Amino acid sequence: MISFLAISLFLIVIMLIYIYSSKSISRYGFKNINIFVMIFTLFYIVLPILFILFEEYRDTTTLYNIVLNSLSNEEILINSVLCMTFLGLILFVYHLRGKSKYSEPLSIKKVSIINKQLYKKVNLFADILFLSSAISIIILITSVGGVSQYLALGSFSRGTNTSLSDYISSGLVPLVTFSVIILVSPYLYCYLFGVKRNKWVLFKFIVSMFFAVLYLLYNQGRAPLLLFLLPFLLSSRFMEKNKTIKLILLFIICIPLLNVLNSLFTYFSYGYYSTQEQSFIASFLLEFSYPFTNFAVRETLVDIGGFRLGIDYIYWLLALIPSSILSTIGISKNMIETLGSVNTNSYSYITSMENRGGIPVDFLTFNYYEGGYITLFIGLIVTGIILRIIDDRFIYLSNNFAFRIILLRITVSILNLMTNSDWAVIARTRTDIVILILFVLFVCLYSRMKSKMLKDNDL
Repeated sequence: MISFLAISLFLIVIMLIYIYSSKSISRYGFKNINIFVMIFTLFYIVLPILFILFEEYRDTTTLYNIVLNSLSNEEILINSVLCMTFLGLILFVYHLRGKSKYSEPLSIKKVSIINKQLYKKVNLFADILFLSSAISIIILITSVGGVSQYLALGSFSRGTNTSLSDYISSGLVPLVTFSVIILVSPYLYCYLFGVKRNKWVLFKFIVSMFFAVLYLLYNQGRAPLLLFLLPFLLSSRFMEKNKTIKLILLFIICIPLLNVLNSLFTYFSYGYYSTQEQSFIASFLLEFSYPFTNFAVRETLVDIGGFRLGIDYIYWLLALIPSSILSTIGISKNMIETLGSVNTNSYSYITSMENRGGIPVDFLTFNYYEGGYITLFIGLIVTGIILRIIDDRFIYLSNNFAFRIILLRITVSILNLMTNSDWAVIARTRTDIVILILFVLFVCLYSRMKSKMLKDNDL
């Protein structure tokens, strides 16, 4: 009976999401709400249904899968249905707002003029970010003894009980934090090349891409590497037709690539390849079940770790300040245990097992941790409002074809933000996305100001 309900639910949800996304994507291209809905559906609806239907593919080694295996199929299905209602609330809030001043796209003629006016400013901004972050990476490489040692450094410092200062001098740690900015430069250069085909800009794009990929290999995040490259494919001619279907196919292709990248990172760290043969469904359930597991056992996690009482809504500000500065005023970041650490320790307590890596806090569970269903519902409403505000600005710039690559980069990053929603982590490790969002807001304001000064009949 549960399996029949799960299959029926699966087919209905997939059909509704496909219809909703296809209409919107065909009109405006990839918007944040489309990607958000698809990713939310994947993690909180599709995955638990597959977990019910394919018990033989369940993982029994990771802590979060061990905990999820302990739940009955009825409990899993009920939590999945609850997630559907949350998605419905977000969509209701998103479509509740009326038209804004950014709801209509800029004309192509105005876009062309504004791009030319922005060109030199953006070029200078991109050069500053590129040079400063590339120099940081070069200093780190020379300090640790070469590229191979640099690539291995990321693996050694990814554990929950380790930090970079255990492997390099504390004076070099800020350089690692600053290196993430290299991920901004390729997108800015790509935009500039779209405005004006300049060989020098193309050269800077290629060099910045090299440093960006080098940083991502150091960082040893498989999903971040794929998500960094994905917007370039989404903006290509390959995606001009049947965008929704092709996006789903790309995701299916990316799942096996995670195992390939895992073997590559093992080689960088330890000098040998580690291969693991798994089916698509088994890999999917192994890699991505923790967001739903977090939510499904949210009450148990809070019983162990306690409510955070909103501290993580402001703790990210403290995370941005270097420890050396905080120590001068008698404040230590260790005074507050991070939410990721609390979450991981709670799983260890439940299973009586030690976890070798961290278990991130997903979008729904992050808001639940802060104050139960009150903060969760507030978070859902605010998310719907923010998605609409950002998408209005995306629509406003939709005729700016050169700018589309930057918009796509922000859109696909929703995957990272949904699977690890700790604001402190986002502030520390997703600085590149924060910079790009601020850049988009600046371009919107600049474009609106300039468009008022331009009249279409004068162009």
